[in-house]
Amino acid sequence: MKIRPVKRTMKKMIFCLAAVIFLLFYQMSSQVLAVSPGEEVQPRDPDTSAQGEVPGTEKGEDPKRAKTQKPESSVEKEESGKKISGGEDTDGGIERQFDEDAEINDSPSPVGSPGVTPEEMTPTAIKPSLMHKHQVGLEIGFGWGYRLIKPYGDIWCGERDGGDNEAFCSGASPAFMEIGLSFGVLRSMDLIVDFRYGLQKDDISERNPLSLMAGIRLWLNPEDSFKWAVGFQLVMDFTKQDGDNQSLYNKPKKDSYDFGGRIYGQIQYDFFRYLGVYVKLSAVVGAVRWMRMEIEGLGGVQVRFP
Repeated sequence: MKIRPVKRTMKKMIFCLAAVIFLLFYQMSSQVLAVSPGEEVQPRDPDTSAQGEVPGTEKGEDPKRAKTQKPESSVEKEESGKKISGGEDTDGGIERQFDEDAEINDSPSPVGSPGVTPEEMTPTAIKPSLMHKHQVGLEIGFGWGYRLIKPYGDIWCGERDGGDNEAFCSGASPAFMEIGLSFGVLRSMDLIVDFRYGLQKDDISERNPLSLMAGIRLWLNPEDSFKWAVGFQLVMDFTKQDGDNQSLYNKPKKDSYDFGGRIYGQIQYDFFRYLGVYVKLSAVVGAVRWMRMEIEGLGGVQVRFP
């Protein structure tokens, strides 16, 4: 087996490969140096490229001659580095020219130059608004409370003291489901209507409580995900008072309805513009049937659109 001819062939291939790489680097460097700072690279004309003409040459001009010519701005730059007082080419003139070029390159670019965007004009991502203005909301919640009742006269309110009706009653109120509808009329204010239905029968009326509440809700920080609100509502209680013990031990004169008010504080977290969860702590007061106050807590979910 002859090894020397193989080695010679490999040396020739390596030499040819190195020559090709050198020519490629030389061609790339000449193209980079041909474009001086401040000049724009003209896009290649597809019609001209299709005919095999070199970009940057005039029609009918010899492409080989165009390759050997340097742009005027590049020639002037090289000559400016050689000119010093007396017309002599020395190293001092070249160093001086390099220093001037460095100062020009290091100087900050003007605001209007290409590729420079002022900080105040830099676009930023727009965060979706979380306020409820012009949105319709539908919410459902579940809660429970504790009530205090002071009857007007000798009326049974759920307890007896010996042979008489108790003058003051207290106890747990039935668990309930509350469905609400809202509309954001202002940035920080919603119109709200809530319908409540008792999930348990009331020990006094022996019926499932039924009431309707309407009012406004004011947001303290409407743009935040975690937000606070205060609500004010008028309350109409339609729970009929006709239980067996009420008929036996006296029932209220206004047994078909009660009228009062409600105030509550609300904490809500909006996951995004269309969905949130909330917790409410409220106080309900009635004054027609008897003096009544209920302290309630409830939690639920709210969806909004559009």
